Amino acid sequence: MPRTAILSWLVFSLLASDAGAQFGVPFARYRTFETPHFILTFEAGLEDYARRAAERAEVAHGLLARAYGSTPRGKIRLVIVDQGDVFNGAATPLPTNRIVAFAHTPVEGDLFYTDDPIELLVTHELAHVFHLDEARGGWRVLRGVFGRGELTFPHVFDGSYLIEGLATFYESRLTDGGRVRGTRFSESLRARLLETRGPKLDEAESDPGAWPIDRHYAFGSLFLEHLAGRYGVDTTPTWMARRAGSFRSIFSRGAGVGDLFGGRSLTQEWDDWIAAQRGEAVRLRDRLRATAPGLAVTTRLCHVAHSTSFPRISPDGSAVAFLATDEGRAPPGLYVADLPACEPRRIARADGSQAFAWAPDGRSIVFSQLTLVDNARLYSDLFRVEIASGGVTRLTRAARLASPDVHPSGRTIVAVQYDRDRSRLVTVAAGSGTIAPLTEFSAETAWGPARWSPDGTRLAATRFTRGGSFDLVLLSADGRLLSELTDDRALEGVPEWDASVPAGKSRLFFTSDRTGVRELYGLELEGDGPPRLYLTARVPTGLHEVTVVPERQVPSDASAPGPPSGRTTIVATVSHADGRHLERLEIDRAAWVAAPAPIAEYAQRPGGSDPSPVSPDPAAPRGYSPARDLLPTGWSPVLETVEELGGFAGIAMDGVDVIGRHGWQGSVAYGPDGRAIGSASYVYRRFSRAHLFGEVASTWRLEQRVESGDGELLRLERKRSAAVGVVFPWQTVRRRTLLSANLEIEERHHENRGDAAARAAGDPIRQEPVLAGGGLGLGFGNAQAGVRSISVQDGVRMSASADYLTATAGDRWRSGWELASSAYRSLPSWTTAGRPVLAATARIAEQRGPAAGRLTAGGVGTTAILEEGGTNFEARGYPPGFVAAGALWSARTEMRLPIARVSRGLGAWPLYLRGLSGSWFVDSVGAASRVDRLGAPQLLSTGGELSSDIALLSLLPIRVRTGIGVPLKSLGPVSRGEARFYVTAGTSF
Repeated sequence: MPRTAILSWLVFSLLASDAGAQFGVPFARYRTFETPHFILTFEAGLEDYARRAAERAEVAHGLLARAYGSTPRGKIRLVIVDQGDVFNGAATPLPTNRIVAFAHTPVEGDLFYTDDPIELLVTHELAHVFHLDEARGGWRVLRGVFGRGELTFPHVFDGSYLIEGLATFYESRLTDGGRVRGTRFSESLRARLLETRGPKLDEAESDPGAWPIDRHYAFGSLFLEHLAGRYGVDTTPTWMARRAGSFRSIFSRGAGVGDLFGGRSLTQEWDDWIAAQRGEAVRLRDRLRATAPGLAVTTRLCHVAHSTSFPRISPDGSAVAFLATDEGRAPPGLYVADLPACEPRRIARADGSQAFAWAPDGRSIVFSQLTLVDNARLYSDLFRVEIASGGVTRLTRAARLASPDVHPSGRTIVAVQYDRDRSRLVTVAAGSGTIAPLTEFSAETAWGPARWSPDGTRLAATRFTRGGSFDLVLLSADGRLLSELTDDRALEGVPEWDASVPAGKSRLFFTSDRTGVRELYGLELEGDGPPRLYLTARVPTGLHEVTVVPERQVPSDASAPGPPSGRTTIVATVSHADGRHLERLEIDRAAWVAAPAPIAEYAQRPGGSDPSPVSPDPAAPRGYSPARDLLPTGWSPVLETVEELGGFAGIAMDGVDVIGRHGWQGSVAYGPDGRAIGSASYVYRRFSRAHLFGEVASTWRLEQRVESGDGELLRLERKRSAAVGVVFPWQTVRRRTLLSANLEIEERHHENRGDAAARAAGDPIRQEPVLAGGGLGLGFGNAQAGVRSISVQDGVRMSASADYLTATAGDRWRSGWELASSAYRSLPSWTTAGRPVLAATARIAEQRGPAAGRLTAGGVGTTAILEEGGTNFEARGYPPGFVAAGALWSARTEMRLPIARVSRGLGAWPLYLRGLSGSWFVDSVGAASRVDRLGAPQLLSTGGELSSDIALLSLLPIRVRTGIGVPLKSLGPVSRGEARFYVTAGTSF
């Protein structure tokens, strides 16, 4: 990949909430209409959603123009797509200002805090556009020269906590909801303040292995809210404007502060804020302890943290199931543990985090997870896993069902079903999979998890009403609304029935943030009387998903005494500084207090009345055309050195339409004597199962240097090539298979340079005929990794390729093939920094024919930092390209070990160290002229490496490997035991 393409991709990935879903579904059908500030492109069937989004976006544009000051030039592209059952969006200023919004409204937990998810989403993403598009001073000059090149956006260097924090800050300032007003962000900060010394400035940077996972959103937005409260709402845009005009912003997050913080630096202001927040957290904890029902005493279970969610007690009360990530060391999985010992056993991987349910007999669990369909969309479906064997059975396919609960009879499952931005409750026949609706699809009402009552006659469900509230409701078994159990703006958690209450009564438990802290509530129903709501338990941070341990099954041994009459045992997830822990607590019915009145979680927008909404053009939308979005909007300089030829200078440009259907890149550079190098490529993704591509390239290289008595002779080669082909992708969440086929043509031109006498004495140049042919490739991979993994793990990667080219005239030809396979196996770990991984790879390749080049081995196969030269086969401990042959094989093994999870940076400086790991390796390579002559290895080495995972300049995640390779075999000038030090970037395999 050319340098400009690599950097563009890195910038693009940084600006995205989900880089893998930037363009939505390129093979869907789209339509387009325009408003004064936006070009709306929407997937067929989403016009109503797109028009609502356009109205909200126009309002948000007016509010941001007033609040932020700097307004993006030109119309902003807004793409509405059905990406599946995920609520997300993304924004980027490259190559034009663009927003992608997913038309989906989930109702589970505390994913959003708003009375209108569309408004929240477009305001957040539009704030990104306003922020990232800004350029002043010297940056504006660069923008004028290079256009929208990847290095003309100063705010790309702001760091993730400013980029996401600012968008979240404005999402909360300019709407009547927003996550700054919610409880989860303040809860995450409070946990850090009460249990540690609080986060330092560098600990606000994005790091998926740290906790909370969204800390750059949480800490960044809360800090900006603090600045607005202390120094005024104009402080943030003023600070950003200064950064947008200073090149110092590349090297310091504190650039531009000046006198804005009363003479304090960014770090000092952050530390003062943390100190003040710590005092507030302590006062809140003391107040909660002093007021009824006080603070609950909890006991940790299973010793799990990080992303732990949705505990559920088995029907007999003997076991608990929950979702977790093994302290972040593995992808999410479903775990089961016996009570009270609680030694968790992973029984299935779970791609998603949604409520699940035990079967009434306790032998299986029904859960939902995301599956990738048509290589683009993520749909939720139902699965059943057997507790004893771990065998998984798929119950539905592309039905878009989530958050199941099994009826006490075991014959029926209630679940949430999605349809683009709408949702409803349905029942699913456990045997046949037949789906029947309980509620109707509606653009104004969205449904969340529902739970059957112990007798199976009623359902308690969460319901979101757009512009209204997020509440619990009671339904009959056939979906009729019986009563509204809560009526406030708080976010209610998944309800849980208590089966131990006396006959004639019903009791529900759920968590709610109605007081500003997520606490446990009990709701009692008796006859036709109104529901009675009680506050039953709280902790200093926050209680989340809860499950009830049946009273008759609570262990009564000395180590886990059962509760006396009137007490209920609860298992819940509790927020802490290092993640959400699984904890047990007991609540006494006599200590319950009447639920306090909800606080005003939503507030009026500041700054006067809102701008008047601008209605989109009522005319019928037109067909989608990618033409104007494919025009180049900027260029990047290309500087390259070709050995013995000198420097080449030129430009590189690229383009991609807003749905990612068409993409192109091109570069050209000129050097000495009018020589040119360059490339161009195009990709077409109109089809779900096939991507078409074409590319052309022209390069120069030093083919050979010949020293003789007549002087030095340099043989130069120019290679021109063209190829067209097709890639057939087949992807799931866990596996990826790619089949490719291409036709290619290649022309090589040779020249002699060097001393005149050497040129005269050298062999005459024989130009080679044009070669034409094609190739095939196949790749497969299912390796996985957790957010704290030091390596891919627990899976394989395999590839095979072959090509053949023959001369259009004469008898020159070449053929090549390669087979490679890598396997990874993780092992139990002693640290939360990651799991040890045993990794092994084997590879064999051959090049044959009079027009074939030779394969090389030796050195490091990735980017060497301290020495030049590349190689096809890595063999650490030997010089790069030390061996050249027509056929090579290699076998390599590494034991990769976690060392430390650092997760720290250098204050306001843009350098962040995520973690350290090490490895011990053995490399071996065998070489021969033909594959049938390959034998014992000529190169054999061992050694060790230290890997440092670094984020540089806020947008360049790199792995730096420092190692020593020791040859175990002598060959030529390399002696056995002669250690070789190296530094390289990237991964070994």
